[in-house]
Amino acid sequence: MKRYRFRLDPVLRVRRVEEERSVAVLAQAQRAEQRAQQLQISRFERYHSISTPIGTRSAPEFLAERAQIELVAAGVVAAAAAHELAVIEVNESRRSWAEAAGRVTSLENLDERHRGEHLIEVNKAETAALDELTSARFGRQR
Repeated sequence: MKRYRFRLDPVLRVRRVEEERSVAVLAQAQRAEQRAQQLQISRFERYHSISTPIGTRSAPEFLAERAQIELVAAGVVAAAAAHELAVIEVNESRRSWAEAAGRVTSLENLDERHRGEHLIEVNKAETAALDELTSARFGRQR
């Protein structure tokens, strides 16, 4: 009997490459999310480190201080938005990886089932050959 060969093996190889790529994309998205989170934390800490001026100041000094505080606050908001987008990207990448892994798993399960069916056929053929051999020997002995 012929040796087992999974006829969808080229498709399985392509699916595995796709899964590896999706894992790499997920890892990259996770690193980007970590960087965005660190940026958000550092900007938030910078915002809280700004000292509140006490005492009287001139209007230009007050406006300059206020503008600086608003710029730092805008940086916190921008970093938070960037972090949210990075989290969304991680979730999307994780979903894509799960789909790719599912496609690989389904092909691997199909391969395993076909391999089992092939093994059953091989065993049947071997059993039939042995039965025939035994019958031929028994016939010659008589």
